[in-house]
Amino acid sequence: MKYLTTLLCLFSTFAFGQIKKGKIELEENTSLIWEITPFAEKDHKLQTCVAGGNTYICTIDDLPWYGSDMGMDKPKNQLTKLILIINGKYIYPEVSGMFNPNFSGELKKEQLHIKKQGEEYILDGWFSDGAGGYMAKWRIVGQFSIRELITNDDTYFGL
Repeated sequence: MKYLTTLLCLFSTFAFGQIKKGKIELEENTSLIWEITPFAEKDHKLQTCVAGGNTYICTIDDLPWYGSDMGMDKPKNQLTKLILIINGKYIYPEVSGMFNPNFSGELKKEQLHIKKQGEEYILDGWFSDGAGGYMAKWRIVGQFSIRELITNDDTYFGL
């Protein structure tokens, strides 16, 4: 019985608390390392709002909550790390406030697009777990990156 209890504890730790990591080859000499962790409510400040008589989670850590359709469901997970590698240089795009980035909890190549514009790069990403889709756009100059956009406004989705 002791062994069965130990196995069940280990299984629940791996199945429900697993950090997922991966690497995506975007194009030749350009790759992206990512990390998605389970959402830990105790580590965050959630605020609710009311619209049309409905209460919903509107901010997490004082930032707009992307990855939901105005409900009370808390995030399942969050994107906690992106490392963009271009010709051996490491760039760290901002990922704060990016929850439920994919249904499977793993980023896919199809979600991301990078293009070179002169000496700069533009990295676009589309994120959704089936509800509450949003996109982000980063500008990369040298070894620096700035997130220029994070939005759930679908007028930007064609970028």
